[in-house]
Amino acid sequence: MTYVFASLDGAKRVECEDSDWHSALESARDREWDTEGTALDFQYQLDQAWDDTVDYTVNLMLMIQAHMSVLGWNGSYTEKENQIISESDAYSLYRSLDETFAGADLLKLLAGGAVRICK
Repeated sequence: MTYVFASLDGAKRVECEDSDWHSALESARDREWDTEGTALDFQYQLDQAWDDTVDYTVNLMLMIQAHMSVLGWNGSYTEKENQIISESDAYSLYRSLDETFAGADLLKLLAGGAVRICK
């Protein structure tokens, strides 16, 4: 399995193996990375779920589901739920991983701003 990371505009994408991402997170924490936690983007979640071909009531329920998942989000870096690593957290993670085994493409993406961990 792989993780797919993307810039928020979707223009840049990087893939890495699950084990590599988990190792990178562990390495960053060992190097005293102060995590902020990830966040779900309500509008993005809603855009992914919304279906113009179904009744408005169904879409209303999808909207409530998206809202509830955003409210109950635990800040995970390891789930693949289109969550966002903020710009400041991505940069802090980049600095913690600089000069480690982490892939150059991932480091470049993290240094460039906020990053989405894609489904």
